[in-house]
Amino acid sequence: MNSPSFYKVLCIVLFSCIILSCKKDSDSTTSTNTGNSGILPNFSYKVNGKMYESDSFHAVLKNCTSCSYRKIYIYAYRNGINNFIVEFLPSLGTHTLSHTDAVMQFLPTGGSWLKSNNNGSLQINELDSTSNIIAGQFAFVDSTFTISLGSFYLNRMDR
Repeated sequence: MNSPSFYKVLCIVLFSCIILSCKKDSDSTTSTNTGNSGILPNFSYKVNGKMYESDSFHAVLKNCTSCSYRKIYIYAYRNGINNFIVEFLPSLGTHTLSHTDAVMQFLPTGGSWLKSNNNGSLQINELDSTSNIIAGQFAFVDSTFTISLGSFYLNRMDR
């Protein structure tokens, strides 16, 4: 005949198996800060065919220092260094790369700043000042670098 302690142990083992086999919901507290659209903020681009994604980025709406109108400036960083600047007039659509409408600047590792100099494109697809969303694509060519497949989606803009 079996002892009562055998049944106690058996019940504990079965109960433990049931508890451990239950699916636990994620308890992650990591904030993705996706805004209203569900898209994660990003700033990425290819340089001479190699893909890069910025570590951090932000946008600022401010007065142009050399003109009488406001521009949006997007600053992107890799390894703590500001290596990409996109500046443009706050409007949807295709922007002409010029001093007044849009300018892009890229800082290659160990190099000096390169400007877009009218050899590229900037398309702003979303610009929502209520929810602070800015989204678009860009590309430009310099004598030594080709920046392609550039895209950004930001959901915060400082004023």
